[in-house]
Amino acid sequence: MHTKFRAVTTHEDLTTHWAYRVLIDTNLETPKLRHQFRLFMQELYGEPRNRWSLRWSIIGVDIGFHHHKDFVKFMMFYTK
Repeated sequence: MHTKFRAVTTHEDLTTHWAYRVLIDTNLETPKLRHQFRLFMQELYGEPRNRWSLRWSIIGVDIGFHHHKDFVKFMMFYTK
């Protein structure tokens, strides 16, 4: 799995459960690639229940994080 993604935008809203969001530009257009990305996220952060979530869009994938430390880790190591 490609591990350096281009961050398009980030957003912080502490009034919601997914307080930290990042939209990344990806080429994950097929179900197989999306599944691989989901598995990649599960390896890093565990199950996507309360810790993180994915929302697919035309641009890429919008990732929501509940904890600031997870958001920072993703931004430091997996975005360019």
